[in-house]
Amino acid sequence: MMLLLSSALQTHQRLLDPSNYKIRYLDKVCVKGKEEAIQLYEVFDGDPPELQMLKLETQADLARAQELYYDKRFVDAQVELFKVLGAQPLIVEIDRSLEEASANPRRAPPARRSVA
Repeated sequence: MMLLLSSALQTHQRLLDPSNYKIRYLDKVCVKGKEEAIQLYEVFDGDPPELQMLKLETQADLARAQELYYDKRFVDAQVELFKVLGAQPLIVEIDRSLEEASANPRRAPPARRSVA
Protein backbone atom coordinates (compact mmCIF):
# COMPACT_ATOMS: atom_id res chain seq x y z
CA MET A 1 0.00 0.00 0.00
CA MET A 2 1.34 3.41 -0.97
CA LEU A 3 0.73 6.45 1.22
CA LEU A 4 1.05 9.85 -0.43
CA LEU A 5 1.33 13.22 1.24
CA SER A 6 0.84 16.50 -0.54
CA SER A 7 1.72 20.11 -0.03
CA ALA A 8 -1.90 21.09 -0.77
CA LEU A 9 -2.95 20.77 2.87
CA GLN A 10 0.62 21.14 4.15
CA THR A 11 0.44 17.52 5.33
CA HIS A 12 4.17 17.00 4.96
CA GLN A 13 5.00 20.26 6.74
CA ARG A 14 2.63 19.45 9.62
CA LEU A 15 4.41 16.27 10.67
CA LEU A 16 5.87 16.80 14.13
CA ASP A 17 9.07 14.97 13.25
CA PRO A 18 9.35 13.90 9.58
CA SER A 19 12.60 12.07 10.39
CA ASN A 20 10.47 9.43 12.14
CA TYR A 21 9.21 8.34 8.70
CA LYS A 22 10.74 7.14 5.48
CA ILE A 23 9.60 9.84 3.06
CA ARG A 24 10.74 10.74 -0.41
CA TYR A 25 9.70 13.54 -2.73
CA LEU A 26 7.97 12.23 -5.85
CA ASP A 27 6.97 15.11 -8.08
CA LYS A 28 5.05 18.31 -8.64
CA VAL A 29 1.64 17.90 -10.22
CA CYS A 30 -0.95 20.32 -11.53
CA VAL A 31 -4.37 19.62 -10.08
CA LYS A 32 -7.44 20.39 -12.14
CA GLY A 33 -8.98 23.65 -11.00
CA LYS A 34 -5.83 24.89 -9.25
CA GLU A 35 -3.28 27.36 -10.55
CA GLU A 36 -0.26 26.23 -8.57
CA ALA A 37 1.35 22.81 -8.71
CA ILE A 38 1.37 20.74 -5.53
CA GLN A 39 4.22 18.58 -4.30
CA LEU A 40 3.72 14.86 -3.70
CA TYR A 41 5.67 12.79 -1.20
CA GLU A 42 5.66 9.03 -0.69
CA VAL A 43 5.73 7.52 2.80
CA PHE A 44 7.25 4.07 2.37
CA ASP A 45 7.53 2.75 5.92
CA GLY A 46 5.05 0.02 4.99
CA ASP A 47 7.15 -1.34 2.13
CA PRO A 48 9.12 -4.57 2.58
CA PRO A 49 12.54 -3.89 4.18
CA GLU A 50 14.51 -4.66 1.00
CA LEU A 51 12.39 -2.20 -0.99
CA GLN A 52 12.77 0.46 1.70
CA MET A 53 16.55 0.05 1.49
CA LEU A 54 16.52 0.39 -2.32
CA LYS A 55 14.45 3.56 -2.14
CA LEU A 56 16.78 5.06 0.47
CA GLU A 57 19.88 4.11 -1.52
CA THR A 58 18.58 5.72 -4.72
CA GLN A 59 16.85 8.75 -3.19
CA ALA A 60 19.70 11.13 -4.12
CA ASP A 61 19.77 9.83 -7.73
CA LEU A 62 16.02 10.34 -8.04
CA ALA A 63 16.30 13.87 -6.64
CA ARG A 64 19.09 14.64 -9.12
CA ALA A 65 17.00 13.29 -12.02
CA GLN A 66 14.10 15.49 -10.95
CA GLU A 67 16.32 18.56 -10.64
CA LEU A 68 17.74 18.00 -14.13
CA TYR A 69 14.25 17.45 -15.53
CA TYR A 70 12.95 20.72 -14.07
CA ASP A 71 16.03 22.45 -15.49
CA LYS A 72 14.93 21.02 -18.88
CA ARG A 73 18.10 18.93 -19.18
CA PHE A 74 16.07 15.94 -20.34
CA VAL A 75 18.84 13.65 -21.56
CA ASP A 76 20.83 14.10 -18.35
CA ALA A 77 17.65 13.53 -16.32
CA GLN A 78 17.01 10.31 -18.18
CA VAL A 79 20.54 9.05 -17.47
CA GLU A 80 20.09 9.66 -13.74
CA LEU A 81 16.64 8.12 -13.77
CA PHE A 82 17.93 4.95 -15.41
CA LYS A 83 20.28 4.53 -12.43
CA VAL A 84 17.23 4.54 -10.16
CA LEU A 85 15.17 2.25 -12.36
CA GLY A 86 18.06 -0.17 -12.81
CA ALA A 87 18.41 -0.55 -9.05
CA GLN A 88 14.68 -0.78 -8.37
CA PRO A 89 12.90 -3.02 -10.87
CA LEU A 90 10.11 -3.57 -8.33
CA ILE A 91 9.03 0.06 -8.30
CA VAL A 92 9.35 1.01 -11.94
CA GLU A 93 5.72 2.15 -12.04
CA ILE A 94 6.33 4.84 -9.40
CA ASP A 95 9.07 6.55 -11.38
CA ARG A 96 7.69 5.82 -14.86
CA SER A 97 6.08 9.25 -15.26
CA LEU A 98 9.41 11.05 -14.88
CA GLU A 99 11.02 8.71 -17.41
CA GLU A 100 8.23 9.36 -19.92
CA ALA A 101 8.40 13.10 -19.35
CA SER A 102 12.18 13.22 -19.76
CA ALA A 103 11.88 11.29 -23.02
CA ASN A 104 9.29 13.79 -24.29
CA PRO A 105 10.75 17.30 -23.89
CA ARG A 106 7.75 18.88 -25.62
CA ARG A 107 5.79 18.30 -22.41
CA ALA A 108 7.13 21.12 -20.27
CA PRO A 109 7.46 20.64 -16.52
CA PRO A 110 5.44 22.87 -14.22
CA ALA A 111 7.21 26.09 -13.33
CA ARG A 112 9.30 25.96 -10.17
CA ARG A 113 7.62 27.63 -7.26
CA SER A 114 8.84 27.98 -3.74
CA VAL A 115 6.76 26.58 -0.91
CA ALA A 116 6.43 28.76 2.14
